[in-house]
Amino acid sequence: MVVQVALECIDMKLQSTLWLLLFFPLGCLVSCSTDLDLMQDAPSEAVLYAIINPADSLNYVRLTKTCAREVSFDEMLDDPDNFYFDHATVSIDINSPQGHPLKSFNLERVLMPDKNKGIFASSPNYAYALNEYLMPFLDAGYQVRIVVSTGESDHLVTAQQNYRKPPEILQPKGTTWTKLSFYSPDPAYVEWEDQFGFKQYELEIRINYSNHYRDSIEQTSTSCLYHIISRNVSDSKTIMSAKYKIEGDELLRVFNIKLTDNQDVNYRSFISIAFIIRCLNDEYCNYVESSPITSDRKGRPVTNVVGGLGLFSLMAVSQTVGFKLDNQTTDSLIDGRYTEHLRFQKW
Repeated sequence: MVVQVALECIDMKLQSTLWLLLFFPLGCLVSCSTDLDLMQDAPSEAVLYAIINPADSLNYVRLTKTCAREVSFDEMLDDPDNFYFDHATVSIDINSPQGHPLKSFNLERVLMPDKNKGIFASSPNYAYALNEYLMPFLDAGYQVRIVVSTGESDHLVTAQQNYRKPPEILQPKGTTWTKLSFYSPDPAYVEWEDQFGFKQYELEIRINYSNHYRDSIEQTSTSCLYHIISRNVSDSKTIMSAKYKIEGDELLRVFNIKLTDNQDVNYRSFISIAFIIRCLNDEYCNYVESSPITSDRKGRPVTNVVGGLGLFSLMAVSQTVGFKLDNQTTDSLIDGRYTEHLRFQKW
């Protein structure tokens, strides 16, 4: 019987969120007892997890390994040496669409903040950092390949993605200080190109505002997230569009839920609103959709990594920022039923 345990660890930036997945094959249970003290040795496998944003100057790659030993379950999980490679090297290569090498980056092993305490060891917490932009070296169709040498024999772990340009945001259009209305007779939409190759989109509506305290001002933001499935399912070169209709009351209701209120705030003032589109490819979506099951018909976790387990994916991001709200929408933010208690003012 194989039992697979997954641990998700969220770390670092928004745009560069990472998760740790560990899978542990356990020995056959010899009785009906619910105790998991008996373990059987099994070969370890590399577990790679990386979502790289080429437009970000800092990205992290998580590299761990599976472990199954003839020790108690608690003892095995409590020892971080069971889950890291001591002499691994990680690099990212950029190749032309024809496969010609163009640029290579060596990643540095770094010590991250301790993970949340639990049954797994929380410290040390290692990752591999990419401290350079990939974007200047990329164009549509370029290959981005990650290569891991685990340091154990000649074992290599690899994965590859083809870079796709982020779609253009078609609306809202305008420059900084353009005022938007979420309550006018004409519906407000966020619309963007639905280029073939992205399975799903994550729309972030980010509301920027200031918290005014007795003797200080803090600028902060709260984000509302929505997922939109691509409608472009053919091989046609025609570029379709995807869009999301903004309902004023619904947005303010979600904003109220997302905002962590602070009674020390005397009042708040609205600054601007931004729209961020994150493009999710097939590999990422399939990985997330299958995570509750964690295995395919062969009993293996769903993965696009060769020589190991896990996920390697590129993130494409489009954004438009700096929008203001018209008077009607501002009044709803200040006096509306969902946000009146949040103490927003016009000044």
